[in-house]
Amino acid sequence: MDNVLILGCARSGTSMVTGLFRGAGYFMGRDMMPASKANPLGYFEAPDINDLNNEIIELLLHWPCLNRIRRRISPTAHTNRRAFPLAAPRTIRKLAVPSKMAEEIRDYCGRTPFCYKDPRFSVTLPVWRSSLPQNTKFIVVFREPLRTVDSMLRNSRETYTPPLPVSEAWCYRNWSRTYRRLLSVYSREGDWFFAHYNQIADLSALDGLSEFLGHDLDASQIDPSIRRSKAPESRQNSHERNCAKLYSELCAAAGYDPTTQ
Repeated sequence: MDNVLILGCARSGTSMVTGLFRGAGYFMGRDMMPASKANPLGYFEAPDINDLNNEIIELLLHWPCLNRIRRRISPTAHTNRRAFPLAAPRTIRKLAVPSKMAEEIRDYCGRTPFCYKDPRFSVTLPVWRSSLPQNTKFIVVFREPLRTVDSMLRNSRETYTPPLPVSEAWCYRNWSRTYRRLLSVYSREGDWFFAHYNQIADLSALDGLSEFLGHDLDASQIDPSIRRSKAPESRQNSHERNCAKLYSELCAAAGYDPTTQ
C-alpha cells in the first residue's frame, strides 16, 4: 500500500478521513489520542508525532536573540505549544533540523505503510518531505471557512483549560494560509487528492479516494449525524469575504459544487 499523509486545518474533518484507514494495516504512531467530546470517534493522531511536529515548529519560529520580543509581538498560536495546531507562519523558512530530530523523522518515514494525520503538517511538511518515500500520497480535507472557524473557536474554549486565547481573525488567517499553501505550493509535487468534508460525510468521494489509493476503505464509522457544529449564519465580514476565492478554488480542485451544501 502507498503511504498517506492527511492534511488540513484543525476542525476540518481530517479525523473523519483518517478513520477510513483504521484497521487497514497502516502504522499511525505508537499510541493514539483518546476520543473526546470534540471528536467522539477519535482523533487518529499520535502524540509522539504531535510532539515531534511541535519541536519542528518551535525551531521554525525561533528568532535567535529575540525570543523575549517574539513572545510579546507574536500571536498566541506561535508562542503557546497548546495552540501549535493553529500555527500559520506567513512564510516557512528552510530549516536544517538537528541530527537526532532528522533521525526520528526518518524512523517514522520508514514504518511503511504509514498513515499520519496532524494539522501541524501544514507547517512542517517541508521538513518531512525529503525523508518521505516516493510512494507517499497526500489527502487534503477542507470545509467552509466560516464553519471551520466557528468550530476552532468553540474547541479552543471547550477542550482547553484555560481556553486558548485565539481570535476569530487568527482562525481565519490559519484557514487561509494553510489552504493557500496546500493548494498552491505543496501540491505542485506528488500525488494529491482534495476532498470537501461533505464529500466524505455523504460518501460521494469514497470511490474516487479508493481509486486514488488503489484499495477499498472502511466507511462504517462515518456518521454525519454526530456533527456537532450547526451551520453558523454568515457574518459577512472582511475575513469571510477574503476566504471566498480560495474556498472556490478548493471546491474546484475537489470537484465539489458548493451550491449543493
